Amino acid sequence: MHHKTATWMLVAAMVGSTAARPAARGEQAGGQETKTFPATPAATHAVRGIVKSVGPTSLVIARSNKKLSDLVFVLTPSTMQAGTITVAATVGVRYRREGKTLVATAVTVDPARGAQ
Repeated sequence: MHHKTATWMLVAAMVGSTAARPAARGEQAGGQETKTFPATPAATHAVRGIVKSVGPTSLVIARSNKKLSDLVFVLTPSTMQAGTITVAATVGVRYRREGKTLVATAVTVDPARGAQ
């Protein structure tokens, strides 16, 4: 008899716990839609270099470290720009990767080095 009581208590606890579970994304809980949170933002990276070319939608820099390779960035209307970006200026670029594309989120001209 004690075994049956314990079994029924366990079953009742399990049923109660599933009825009280939080609603999944997009489900309605108590007549209200649950909040959905945006996906984790893409990781950002930073690099410094010397401007080789700049246009309305692109920026090419030569890295200022030992890796002698050019990086090509896409400039968007939301790219923040601090200073006037000119060829031969030293810049810092914050960017995110979208597949194989590097999208600049911020470009800052180094005022100490400016155009060399």
